[in-house]
Amino acid sequence: MNAKAHCTLKKGVLGEAYEKLLKNFYNIDPKVHAEVYRGYHELIWDEPEFAGKYLDLCATYYEQERDIRALENAAVVVDGIARYQWESGYLGALEPGHETEVFGVWSTAFTIYGLLSYERAVSAGKEAAEAFRKSADQALVCAQKAGDWIVESFIGGPAAGKEDILNGGNGGSQHITAILALVPLYERCKNPRVKEFLLWLLHYLEGTDMDVVNFEDLMKLRSRKGIEMITVYLGLIEWGVSQKDGRAIDAARRYWKQLWETQIRNTGCGTVSEWWTEGGNGAMILPTDTKPNENCVAVGWAELTLALMFLEPKAEYGDALERTLFNHMLGSLSPDGTDFAYYQGNVGQKVYRTERGLYQCCRYRGYVLFSNLPRAAYCRHENQVIPVFYASSEYQSEDLVIRQTTDWPRHSEVSFECLPAQNASFTLMLRIPGWAKEGFVEVMPEGEAGFCATAEPGFYPVEICKKTIVRLTVPFSVRMNREKIGEEEYAEMHYGPVLMAADTRFGTPLSEVVIRPGDELRFVRCDSQENVMLCLEKDNGKTRVTDYASAGGKNPAQDEFAVWMRTEK
Repeated sequence: MNAKAHCTLKKGVLGEAYEKLLKNFYNIDPKVHAEVYRGYHELIWDEPEFAGKYLDLCATYYEQERDIRALENAAVVVDGIARYQWESGYLGALEPGHETEVFGVWSTAFTIYGLLSYERAVSAGKEAAEAFRKSADQALVCAQKAGDWIVESFIGGPAAGKEDILNGGNGGSQHITAILALVPLYERCKNPRVKEFLLWLLHYLEGTDMDVVNFEDLMKLRSRKGIEMITVYLGLIEWGVSQKDGRAIDAARRYWKQLWETQIRNTGCGTVSEWWTEGGNGAMILPTDTKPNENCVAVGWAELTLALMFLEPKAEYGDALERTLFNHMLGSLSPDGTDFAYYQGNVGQKVYRTERGLYQCCRYRGYVLFSNLPRAAYCRHENQVIPVFYASSEYQSEDLVIRQTTDWPRHSEVSFECLPAQNASFTLMLRIPGWAKEGFVEVMPEGEAGFCATAEPGFYPVEICKKTIVRLTVPFSVRMNREKIGEEEYAEMHYGPVLMAADTRFGTPLSEVVIRPGDELRFVRCDSQENVMLCLEKDNGKTRVTDYASAGGKNPAQDEFAVWMRTEK
């Protein structure tokens, strides 16, 4: 979205989730995060990562909501970082001699990222600049010291007597994720030593089996760890934009395409035990105890998709994003909106907390995605404005206001009230999803006769130069795909952008839900007490299926669901 534009989400499933998370965010005590850098900790310590994400969230919520409490909370954490940061700059809080083990570099990098986000938010907010200037300057100093520690720990590699940066965990991907924090650090501070490190790192990787720029097959890279590798490619996009390095951006596009074609499932997520797998998005029955569909991966995938969409808008990026948002992300969000499940299967019982309740999925990652949805809702390229996903919202810039009204994906109609400034004109680019056969667009300029048009999948352009109402209708239909799993025939079912699932809440055991070719299913309006977003029924209501996000959610202790349903010829 244009830096001078602002968007707010209104009602609807995404807006409701945003508001629920925002409300819970202010119940978090920042002092807890301020203390995680204190002292020395055993190698399982990963709390600084979450503190860094918390700082980033504070910055985002302040920029979006202009609530000064967000900066006040962030300043508490920054003070703790400044007090407990090692002289070397290290922020991983592991025991001396073990600084680069496990999460040491990862946590330091995410803290850098959060510190930079906070400093940016303070600098950009007029009302905050004076009150928080000293704290923001302190944050920048801490970020620089931590960045210097990463650089000097690895630059030159073994040939220079330094540790091999590929000695990090998760197949060698753990440490190189620091690129995501070091690129914005260089952009902010212009330290030539940081740029030297980044150039060295990419050159060094070219001679290894972690050549992230020139790879041909992602499954042949040393690491197939999901979120770590996505983080690397998010960093490569930052580098490509910063240095006008087209090779880096092309590599991220290639990685995205291979994930979309081979790994991202019908739920909008991927991985098993957090790793990409051969045939990863093939038909599989994946109970939660196999650790499938890590929530971090869903968030990282959405972030990678958005980063590429804002560079070069493509309709397939919008299709991929809505699959993840309306299926995995809403399905993993706990009913009270406090956090997201760690793993989510495609059969069995819905899970909202990690085992033993240690913490929910890589804390704050789901928060980060939803907090950024308002600024991601519209993509502007010169005179083109693209609603990235359909959700009730209001977009405002210096020359344009767009009010979008919809209950997507409960309903298939979207209305836009477009109000350009005097003498301004633009093109509203409406995405007709790839799963749709066609869409219908009605354009009603003020004072003129309206017109209707049929549009095929892709982007449909609508020229706007005066107050105009635009209505988009994308007919939802039931789509089925039949696959063999083991010796049995199964079917998956989609309705619009939503994956459907059998759910025992309706009183039918999963083994008795049978889908046959030619079955006629109709949309059913559900009572809000059923905790269902969408519902289809057949056989005069004898069989009902619901959306994956809602499946198993009425009574998680006993309800069971399945996205692959038995089928008969």
